[in-house]
Amino acid sequence: MQLKALSISFAILSSLTYGALGAPVQLSQLIERDHKTVQSAIANIGHQIGQGNTGTVHALKDTYNGHHAVVKVIRPLAGGGHFAPLPGKEAHNAHQAGQLLGHGHDPKTDTHYLVMKHMGESAERHGVAPHDIKKLNDAANDRYAANHGIRNKDQNGGNFVYHNKNGHTQAEVVDWAKAEHLGTHPLVAAMPVEKVTHCSTCGVQ
Repeated sequence: MQLKALSISFAILSSLTYGALGAPVQLSQLIERDHKTVQSAIANIGHQIGQGNTGTVHALKDTYNGHHAVVKVIRPLAGGGHFAPLPGKEAHNAHQAGQLLGHGHDPKTDTHYLVMKHMGESAERHGVAPHDIKKLNDAANDRYAANHGIRNKDQNGGNFVYHNKNGHTQAEVVDWAKAEHLGTHPLVAAMPVEKVTHCSTCGVQ
């Protein structure tokens, strides 16, 4: 009976940790506390690293749930609405490609925030030879088609970044506004959209 009681007590203690004041805290609470939200990412936005037709891209000052990440900020057009496709579609495409980490929307300003994995840097910054760019970009598209069933239809150079892998330069698609689903892989479920508010003191004005 004593051994059984001790084993039960140990099981209970193993599922607890202790806060600064010595009060027990459930591990599930710790995990939830450490889980970062899109709102926290907005407050952690750093310098701008890219810009395109649909929005601006900003580095994060810290990791986001274990990932080096960026935030793509998609603002509405001056006359209202967004560039086609809608931000929700772009977010779903990025999720299909395995890059989306979070999607936030500020209903007051109709601004979307896509938290995405940091995949690399520009061809110029990475030192990619101009004659190698098309070959690397084509290889990236083929890889996403094979692994995720999605292909980028916009070959604009700003839609690709580069990094080293196994001693070689590899390209990554990072803009999924115009993408083609090939029907070879199941579609992932849409990521829930977090309601966020604009941060006037953050890196995005």
